[in-house]
Amino acid sequence: MPSAKRFPFPSDPAGWYHVAESCELADGSELRVTALGRALRVWRDGCGGAHAARDGRGELPVDEVNGSVLVYWDPLGRAPTWRIPPLAACTSPDWRRTADRAWRLRSHPQEIGENVVDTAHILVLHGAPRLPVLDRAEADGPFFRVESRTPADDPAAAFVSGFRVTEHGLGYAALEFEGAAPLCAIARRTPAYDDVVDVRVAFFAARGGDAALADTIGAAFVERFCAEFDADVPILEHKAHLAAPLLCEGDGPIAAWRRFCRQFYA
Repeated sequence: MPSAKRFPFPSDPAGWYHVAESCELADGSELRVTALGRALRVWRDGCGGAHAARDGRGELPVDEVNGSVLVYWDPLGRAPTWRIPPLAACTSPDWRRTADRAWRLRSHPQEIGENVVDTAHILVLHGAPRLPVLDRAEADGPFFRVESRTPADDPAAAFVSGFRVTEHGLGYAALEFEGAAPLCAIARRTPAYDDVVDVRVAFFAARGGDAALADTIGAAFVERFCAEFDADVPILEHKAHLAAPLLCEGDGPIAAWRRFCRQFYA
């Protein structure tokens, strides 16, 4: 079993992981990818179905949803008991895909997810004038949901008034932003090998309303999101995992997130 030596947990937790964009696989085509510490063959048959297999091994469970080809991995070979649901941002005509970005970094899906719920770091690292107000943070089986809102006296509240994150296991997250122009980012985190993770983010904007304003806010959102994650990368690549960190008010639901993560390790 692959193991990232930096972390006290395996680098290949159970869950659904992105291995290809649906548009990359034409009927009868094939891709070779490295994921979960293994060489995978991903292909689409003549009837349009997507498949994936380890070289010389049987096929892995595959699902195709929200424009992604996903494989289910379980270190013990157990079949999936849950799936990634279709998301409105990806499937509804009321939304449009505006941009795609990708990173490869040395980290772990759990650590990257923890970075999302670690609200305190946005003050120091990203220059936010206020901490968001946390309204909800709870686990529901393989899903972890966080809801927060921007304080009314924060100038950013005019553009982004609320923020929802739904983590689907450790490899797939939907980040929804409410405000002047509804926005969404779908983050896919796939372990490649050892402690290397491929992160792919698809950005979406709601249709309707003032199109020019939506385009301006959407472009600024993508630029800001990517700049902030670029700033996070060096920290994620060098941070040490502390099993019992000293947490204080404002640090975010880190303890709840870690309890949620335990279910994905054999």
